[in-house]
Amino acid sequence: MPERSSPLWPAAILAAYCILVLALLGHTPLWLDELPNGAWLAHQSESARHGSLAELLDWVLIDPGSAPLPFIARKLVVDWLGFSTWTERLPAALSSVLAGVLFWIVARKETQRARIIGLILFLALPLQFRYALEARGYSMGLACSLLTLLLFQALSERPSARRSLLYCASIVIGLYAHPFTCFPVAAQALWTCWPGRAQRLRFAVVASAAVGAAAFIPWRLLQMRAVAQWDPWDYFFSISQVKPTALLHDLVGGGYVCSIAILVLCAIGARASRAGTSLLLSIAAVSILGPILADAAFSYFFANRQLLFAMPALALLAARGADVLLEARRPSPVWAVVLLCAFLAASAAADFRYATVPRDDLAAGARELAARIPEGACFLTAPPHVAAQYVFLRSELRNRVCADTPAQHEVYAVINQYTRPKDRERLAQRLGGRYRLAQSVRMGRTEFQQYESAGQ
Repeated sequence: MPERSSPLWPAAILAAYCILVLALLGHTPLWLDELPNGAWLAHQSESARHGSLAELLDWVLIDPGSAPLPFIARKLVVDWLGFSTWTERLPAALSSVLAGVLFWIVARKETQRARIIGLILFLALPLQFRYALEARGYSMGLACSLLTLLLFQALSERPSARRSLLYCASIVIGLYAHPFTCFPVAAQALWTCWPGRAQRLRFAVVASAAVGAAAFIPWRLLQMRAVAQWDPWDYFFSISQVKPTALLHDLVGGGYVCSIAILVLCAIGARASRAGTSLLLSIAAVSILGPILADAAFSYFFANRQLLFAMPALALLAARGADVLLEARRPSPVWAVVLLCAFLAASAAADFRYATVPRDDLAAGARELAARIPEGACFLTAPPHVAAQYVFLRSELRNRVCADTPAQHEVYAVINQYTRPKDRERLAQRLGGRYRLAQSVRMGRTEFQQYESAGQ
């Protein structure tokens, strides 16, 4: 049995983490992946800031792979506190803190030292830290996944109808927070099917997973129907996205040093004869391989954020590895310190970058456009629906968006980092020789092209 741990250290660590995350929420502007989809915004009569819940869900349905709960949480917070970068990101930040609390509880059977090391590793993981600072659903999904793991532990200790129902409910909530929470659940179900597991536990877990999956099917069917009504998405899967070097670099979001350090600690922790190792290995393996296979099957591009749900298992295994090294004779403690310091230094550098460097120039471009465009002029973007995202960021641009066939003397075209060559061609066709380029100004990664009517 692990020694009884004092609540002081984890409380202090979690409180410091919470303060840090809340202080950093508004440091960088919202970027493309945090904004409502421009194709949907362009079809709305008003900004999504003031749209109804039904309008919001209409967009979530046409966003492949999205689930509704994080968007509903964002809307409730913004409706209550008002729109700002800080309020948009608040649900993700609180979900990350909750995930830290649940991680500490999940690790309750570890030694006190391993629990504290694991908590620090988990909170410092660049992949985890990044999505604490972004208005997206990954942190909420991670918290739900840890709740499911906690209830799985309780169900494993003493199977019962009540615990099965709670476990099943957590699976459903997790899927509606993020669909990829299915992979840790699949690992738990597979683990119960190994020889030697209790049949009652196996039935409870597999049945709960099946009911949870069935409860998610209606949303998935609605989503498939909605997506089919829109133009094909330009996402695609390539084997180069998951080559070993790329996976190693991006595994935990902090580069090679970060990944190698935690994998070495995980390998040491996996060799230790401690309870639950096979379960953690199963969760890590399925939560890494599952998203890759899903992306290949649906031809969706792979991104390392999809591996987020493997992070709790990796952090626990790494904490065990560090604990094993610190218990051994010299020079093992030295190696533990070296590996932990290497991981934390690389993580700190990545976390600082995520917290302070803007992801794109959309917010800066919208601000510059609002200051640059004169009265009586209009602007257009390539592709056209991006204009709605500029309007979302700067509401005073609402009446400055060009019509399909502009009639103004001056037209401003905005070219940003998301503009593809074919978008430039369509922009030229849209202006149709009726306008001539007067000047072009580049601000960061955004280009502002001023056109004047060729007939004037």
